[in-house]
Amino acid sequence: MNQSTFLIKSTKNKSFGTAFCIDQDSHGSFLLTCQHVVEACGKESMEINARQVEVEESISTNALIDLAVVYVKGLEAQPLKLSLSPLVEGARFSIEGFKPHKSGEHKQEKLDGSIKKVSQIYSDEQSIDSYELSIGKEDNIEKGYSGSAIVSKKSGQVVAVATDRTSTGKQAYAIPLKYLQEVWHGFNSKLFDTITPFVGLAAFGREDRAYFFGRDEEVKEIVTALKTNDIMAVIGDSGSGKSSFVKAGVIPEYVEHNGNENLHVIEMRPARNPFVELARFIAKVCDGLDYSQADIGYFMDKVKSEEPKAIQSVFEQLYHEDNAQLLLYIDQFEELFTMCDDEVQKKFIALLLFLLEQQSDYLSIKVVLTLRRDYYNLLREYTAFYTVVEAQTYLLKRMKDDKLKEVIEKPLEMLLVNANEIKQLSHIILWDLGDEAKEITLLQIALTETWLHKAEYNHDLLASYVGIGRVTGALSFLATNTLEGLSLKEQALFKYIFVRIVKFNDLGGITRRLADRDEFSEEAWALVQKLASMYSTKENQQSQLGRLLKLKSSSNSDDEVIELIHEALTTQWATYVSWIKSVNKENRKRIHNVLIDKSKLYKNNPEPKLLLTGYALEESRKLLDKAYRPYLSAFEKEFIAKSNKSEARTIFWKRFGIGSLIVLLGLSGYFGYEANRAKNEAERVSEKLIKTVTDFGDMGIKNHVKNNPNAFQMFSFIVENFKDSENQKILNVVAIAYYGKGIIYEGNKEYDKAIELYKKAIKVNVKYYSAYYNMGGIYYNQKEYDKAIEVYKKAIEVNPQEDLTYYNMGHSYLSNKEYNKAIESYKKVIEINPKNNLEPI
Repeated sequence: MNQSTFLIKSTKNKSFGTAFCIDQDSHGSFLLTCQHVVEACGKESMEINARQVEVEESISTNALIDLAVVYVKGLEAQPLKLSLSPLVEGARFSIEGFKPHKSGEHKQEKLDGSIKKVSQIYSDEQSIDSYELSIGKEDNIEKGYSGSAIVSKKSGQVVAVATDRTSTGKQAYAIPLKYLQEVWHGFNSKLFDTITPFVGLAAFGREDRAYFFGRDEEVKEIVTALKTNDIMAVIGDSGSGKSSFVKAGVIPEYVEHNGNENLHVIEMRPARNPFVELARFIAKVCDGLDYSQADIGYFMDKVKSEEPKAIQSVFEQLYHEDNAQLLLYIDQFEELFTMCDDEVQKKFIALLLFLLEQQSDYLSIKVVLTLRRDYYNLLREYTAFYTVVEAQTYLLKRMKDDKLKEVIEKPLEMLLVNANEIKQLSHIILWDLGDEAKEITLLQIALTETWLHKAEYNHDLLASYVGIGRVTGALSFLATNTLEGLSLKEQALFKYIFVRIVKFNDLGGITRRLADRDEFSEEAWALVQKLASMYSTKENQQSQLGRLLKLKSSSNSDDEVIELIHEALTTQWATYVSWIKSVNKENRKRIHNVLIDKSKLYKNNPEPKLLLTGYALEESRKLLDKAYRPYLSAFEKEFIAKSNKSEARTIFWKRFGIGSLIVLLGLSGYFGYEANRAKNEAERVSEKLIKTVTDFGDMGIKNHVKNNPNAFQMFSFIVENFKDSENQKILNVVAIAYYGKGIIYEGNKEYDKAIELYKKAIKVNVKYYSAYYNMGGIYYNQKEYDKAIEVYKKAIEVNPQEDLTYYNMGHSYLSNKEYNKAIESYKKVIEINPKNNLEPI
């Protein structure tokens, strides 16, 4: 702030204060300070940063507004970012100003504090808002901080100006920047363009209360009901604004009017495990109370125990003040049914019932939850809980036009937008909403995109609204712009990410799913992080791209998980809808979600029984085709491969060996073999298997391949499970298996693969005559006569009395025009078998 914050003092007296730059032009800078500072220093005797300057000032004529704008010619300064966003009680800020120093100089110092109270200052004619500031324990606001900027810790923007302080310096007061327009004749509303009063796809939070409008009556009804009821369930359609209603409406109102300084609020979602989510919140509370890591671990373990009494005791230990109260808010309660298993559902609902029915003398607890209306009937499965909730259910209805008008107009009024422009925009949006009025989310997206893109339309909000596609096209506009703003490689990753983070629910609709970090490559995760932080919907736009994803901590580990920012994308963005439709051919997206769940179970506990089998495996194999394979994670592909291998092993022992396989091999005496028999029994069967396969002979193997459609699977099993054996008898069987697979590939005219397998058979058993012979035949037919001759020579070394080998080698020499060698080979054929009647190869 040093290039933006300046010391103002008088050359004639000891008066001094602070000023900061809010704007500049080619000739100088505009500084904002307090009216009383300018008056005390005097225009003719005012110094800025120890140099006499020529100044022009704009001073308020309103005694309540202690602000002044000073124009300093020749001063180059860096304007601070300004915000008209109001602060709420508890909001953190920093303040930087000048204080006296023993040396006679003035020392610049930065302090931290929080808003203690939001109140009003009155005169006979009017009232203005005022912030009461509370400074940290070790600090004091001293004389000289008047005119200092109050900078929000959340946004990094100036929101108010410090005006005066108490004698102790522990408290001070400040005026919001919105009163600047009443002081400065050259007021420029564009200085505040970085503020976004709308939240887009996100929900309003407690810190956004000042911009939350249209639900005053409903908020009062809930707050009134909570005075006499311990639970309230807010039910509404997706997109109706349930979360915003509670976070920015009900909770702040309840806290403000409760009057109990010992009221505490816990905000959570069930996610995959509500106990883990609750434990994580408790850890944050403990950290803020300076508990040791050992104590934090102790409290978290108690919560994770899932025992109601233990969890109640944690609440009582943390919130132990007299008359302590706890408001437990559970957002998106439907996640308990869509993300959690049955056992967790039962235990969490049992916890809520316990907390409501067994109220402690030390701590009273109230519960507020939000639930989508289409999931409400799922509560019926838990009769006791359903009975309690049914009696205290609040249906959040669609807003009427007058309330929707507030949602549109009030935030813009706070940002000092022209009244006529506001009315024009409001009128056309209400007309466009029509039957979509229940979709508050769509309205927020339209307002957010209109505001963020107004600079492209010369700050004409109506033109910007039309440009972003109005209400019906705003979400598609946002998402499409985001997609098109990425590189081609990123666009492919984008589709991969977005296909993975949704699933079909039990009711047939599309819902969000939490996706783990390990489902994504490094490149994909980098894009996830980019899409989760494109712009802050609360403060400033960082790029033209939209924040379409949310990052949060995993319930099961320290890693992060992601989810879609809002389910409206799955119905309102045509591109996304078409993606889901195209990948779900033959229910493949549904199958994929089953695969995801099962692969995660196996990853956490890699037991063979958790591998895919039967129908699940058969359907999952379909996902490996060219169309769907790109949407599978590396581990999911590996999981299918392991499941395939396991099934092959099972089929082998059940169909071919130790059961049906033995029948195929003629081993009728082993019908009664069972896989879990003693080791010596398995060895006996293995020996029999070795003998039988060995005794097949070439014709036996060829006939087995011809007559048995499962032969390839059997041979593959033998190779995979016995190739590393140290028993040469078993390795000879492995060689036969390689040979058998080679015959199959050769029959399918995949000659290169056949040759590779024949070579493997020879490597395992160097005296495997048939492998040499078949390989020579392939080389001969491919007219690679030199290779054929070399292979036949090796075959002859293994079996020098096989006349067929000499015969084929003679034909190879003949085709290679080596006639004398061909004659020698034919003579050898006659020598071995004078009566031979061989036909050419």
